[in-house]
Order: sequence, then structure tokens, then C-alpha cells
Amino acid sequence: METLVANLAASKVQRKTLAGRSYLVAPVAMIVEGVFTGNQGAVLYERSEITKSISSWNHKPITVGHPRQGDQFVSGCLPDAIENYSVGMILNTSFNTSTKKLRADAWFDESRLDVVPGGHAIKAALAKQEPMEVSTGLFVDKEITSGQHNGKEYSGKARNFRPDHLAVIVNGVGACSVKDGAGLLVNKEPVNPEFEKNLADSDTGGKLLENRIQEVRESKPLIVNEKVKMKRDEILAVIGESHQEFVTNLSDDQVVALAKLQRTVTVEVPVVNEAPKNLDELLASAPADVKAKIEEAFAVNTAHRDGLIDQIVANEKNQFSKEELAALPTATLDKMAVFAVNAAPAPATGSAPAPAPRYAGSAAPSDPKPSTAAVKGFLPPSTFSAKA
Repeated sequence: METLVANLAASKVQRKTLAGRSYLVAPVAMIVEGVFTGNQGAVLYERSEITKSISSWNHKPITVGHPRQGDQFVSGCLPDAIENYSVGMILNTSFNTSTKKLRADAWFDESRLDVVPGGHAIKAALAKQEPMEVSTGLFVDKEITSGQHNGKEYSGKARNFRPDHLAVIVNGVGACSVKDGAGLLVNKEPVNPEFEKNLADSDTGGKLLENRIQEVRESKPLIVNEKVKMKRDEILAVIGESHQEFVTNLSDDQVVALAKLQRTVTVEVPVVNEAPKNLDELLASAPADVKAKIEEAFAVNTAHRDGLIDQIVANEKNQFSKEELAALPTATLDKMAVFAVNAAPAPATGSAPAPAPRYAGSAAPSDPKPSTAAVKGFLPPSTFSAKA
């Protein structure tokens, strides 16, 4: 019986079918009660407010990072955001009173993980059962108040949660991070050996445990595609370490297509003893369909960098030229863009201000009058800072 319990505890990720589609299902802790600091300052997230919106999280989309349109964060429920960022949905949301965590099951659509940029990184983490950072996208009202919670000072309280999406952070750290007790695959409760023994010894408990063990036995194992991983490493060795970000963002299908291309070049040009020296040489010999997939991946990366550069240049305190910024790595631009935020311009005389949702990464609106609910928008743990 002890061996069976150990097998049960080891199973964190399961492959399940829903409405004819294959999903990878994993536990996630989305929010932990406490004080977290983001672009709106130190904000307290209380259990009493977190638990009011539990059912509203169900069926909300899971996205790779927070969705954007240009340099603005947008709702993850918009059609374009679902098309370009969504990889699954949230189900079975609940609140654990002992750990003070808002928990849920994260259902990842396997076919979406293969096509959405960054999805393969999530799939690899699920295969290895490695935790990943998450960031909640939700609208809240910020009550302007101050105090301390568990030794941490705060300048406001988050009220009236309106859940929008859950972002998985591939490269970065969420405001409510893994070290705070939140994250993908950070949802396992401490095992109580005495409880398990008593459960196994009782007639009812034994039947429940046997049924759960049978479910684990019948679930399909999650298989790591080691061949694709090896091909990815081979491609990186051919085109150079300077293109590591490009190779990392390739989907499994694109990796396989590039690997086929390398074999085709070797057969059709036997007089060439050396592998292509760079990406340009590789693309020059690529079939049209393979070349299109590679150029599409480059276009996504280029658009992301251009958006970051435009956001930094538009900041009134910026002293860098576009040429100087273009020479910097994407990770550095991500960090700089966090601080490159101007206040929204005043509307033209005679025109009504255009309403726009406030969101993670956007500047907080100012209110000249004291208010108990003066700031609205996406608040931490929606925001996150990029890793070094």
C-alpha cells in the first residue's frame, strides 16, 4: 500500500481528453494571500477578497505571457489575444484555507502548445514536472490605504476582483512568484503519512484509494520528445549561439522541418563538406514551405523587439537612439521597457476621453482627490519583472 501511495503522489501532470481535444492538466497556485509589489506599489491581497471571485476564474484563458496589441497590454479574452496567445483554460478553481492559496487545474491544449510562440517551453516543463512562474491578469479596484500584513507594509488593498486570464511567464518572475508559493506545478499540499495510513486501513478509505490508484494507472504518461530536443541542439550548433533566442522560440514542428532541411542540403549538394555557416546560408537553400515557417518565426520576434524599442523611444526621459537600442538583446529591452511608461496624454478640447482598460505593465491613473477606491486596473500579481 505504501508503494501505491508513492506512485499516486508522483503524478502531477496528466493527459486528458475534453470535447475531442487532448489536454495536459497540471495544478497551479494563482494567488497567495499577502502583500505584493508591482507597478501600482505594494498592494495587499486579502483572503476575503480573493474568495469572492473563485467561480469567475473557471474557463478563463491561459496565455503565454500577458497579451499585447502593439505596446499596450490588453484583455486575454479578446479574439486576437486568444488566437495569438491562448494555450488552454482554467478549471476547478478553489481556495485552500490552510495554505491561503487560490488553486486551480490548468488545462493546456497540446495542439496550441505546438504552435503558440513559447508553448514548447511550457510543454517541456510539464514533461519534466518543473514549476513555472505565473501572473494573474485581473481587473481590481485599489483602495488607497496603508498598513502592515505579516511584517510587510502596503499602500493599498485590492478590491472587487474581475478575473481575465492567467499568464504563464516563460522568461521572467511574477509579482506573486514561485518563491512566494504561487506558480504552475506549485500546488501540492504536504503529505500526512498518518492520515494516509488511517485512510488505507479503513474500508471506505481503502476503496477510495484503490479507485484513485486505478485512475493513475489508466492515465496516459507524458512523454518527453528527446529526439526533438536533440534536433534543437543540433540546429543551434549550426547557426550559432547568437541565434539562441530564435531557436528557443521554435515549435516542435519547426524544429523537425529544419532538421529535414539539413539532411536535404547534405544529399543534394554532396560537394559541400561543411554544414551551413549561418542562418542566411541555411535559408538560401530552404524549400519554400520551410523558409516561410522560419521567416514567420523571425517576424514575430522582430515585431516584439520593434514594439519594445518604440515604447522606450517614446518615453520623454529616453536618451537612446533606435540604432543603439536595436543593438541590445531582447531580454535587456524587456527590462528597459518596464520603466519606459509616460502618463497618458490629455484628450483634445471638446472630445470625451476614450475609455481604455488599465492592465499589467501600464501606468497607473492619478487622482487629485483622496479616494477609498482611486485606482482601477490590472494590479500585481498581474505584473512581473524579467529575469536577468
